Amino acid sequence: MTPEEDAIERALFSLRTSEGLSLARVARLWPILAPRLPAWHETLEFFKRQGLLQDAYRLTPRGAEVCDSILAELV
Repeated sequence: MTPEEDAIERALFSLRTSEGLSLARVARLWPILAPRLPAWHETLEFFKRQGLLQDAYRLTPRGAEVCDSILAELV
């Protein structure tokens, strides 16, 4: 696994936690992912508008059911 692949996996795993996925935290912990953040932001906002994410990109109950599909869009 490359350093970037490792960072992606670690960052996206946070979506499954109660804290959710914070792009500011991702930028701070894994600067290698900075080029991906604008596209991630756009994708996450789309899912937020669909009611699958809330607040700082935390899964809603429905989002938890389709989490793998959301993650696939980010990868």
